Amino acid sequence: IQTETFLQTVIESESECFRESQSENRSAANPAWPAANLFGSTPTRLSQSEVEDQIATWRNGLPDRWDDCMAYLAGSAFGGIGFRIINTAPSYLNRPRLDVTFHNCRGVEWLDPEDADIDKITPPVAIPRSFFGVIPDLSGVRFKGNPVEWENVDDDLVVTISLDALRPNTFWVSDTDDLVVLCRDNDAEHVMVSWTATVEGRGEQFVGEFELTTHPPASAFELYDRVTSQVGS
Repeated sequence: IQTETFLQTVIESESECFRESQSENRSAANPAWPAANLFGSTPTRLSQSEVEDQIATWRNGLPDRWDDCMAYLAGSAFGGIGFRIINTAPSYLNRPRLDVTFHNCRGVEWLDPEDADIDKITPPVAIPRSFFGVIPDLSGVRFKGNPVEWENVDDDLVVTISLDALRPNTFWVSDTDDLVVLCRDNDAEHVMVSWTATVEGRGEQFVGEFELTTHPPASAFELYDRVTSQVGS
């Protein structure tokens, strides 16, 4: 993903939005109604210098979160990868396991763009506040029964597929809503993939490798427009 100018655009846009919201808070003060919501608190109104301090704190911390923001964007904008496995042997294969390594790649969780949280892509300048509870983040959780697991190991993505059995000459096909594969090199035209397979009851290990063609690099602006056009649709 090409993100350099997108980061600067987000900084400028969110900073200006925060300045405007604080300006509106100051001008909309109504002494007749000191309680602005059901909890009896009024909107936080900062002075202009406090606004700029808050923006500076947010801006300085944004680069540390930027990789996670772009991973969320990629997971929402791109389609997930699927796997198809066939047993060419004339007999059943018991408890086969396939380990697939996408070299110089990163995996991110696939997300339905209709349910995307835009604030996780372009985090707004926020005033710290207390909450009554914490909503758990379930991203990356693997639910019981899913035979596909994946992990980013150093510069590679490793996918492990563990099945109970494979029938002879029958395809097993995964869902395509598990993960999105991102090449770490924006200029790469191919990705090298290697795999190893083992089967319960057999001492031998099967290995192989192949290449996958990458999609052309996409700008973060294009992906952002793609996601925001589908949110809530």
